Amino acid sequence: MEAVTLTFNNNETKFIFDDMYSNSWEIKSFLKQVVIDKKDFLCSSSSAIDKDSVASDFYETFKGNQLTSLRGISLWD
Repeated sequence: MEAVTLTFNNNETKFIFDDMYSNSWEIKSFLKQVVIDKKDFLCSSSSAIDKDSVASDFYETFKGNQLTSLRGISLWD
């Protein structure tokens, strides 16, 4: 499992496992900015999507009954 290891001044070690937190990317971002880079924390809440960057992605759409396809049956197992 992927985790963040925190070692304190008294040699105590704590682990933050990514699977246990839905906001582990925010924790890692905070630790990198404040502890490693020694900067003030700035929350980057960029929710804008660049439509040109996703225009070249390939999307496969499925039409029909999902239970009559091999992919649909394998996903529902």
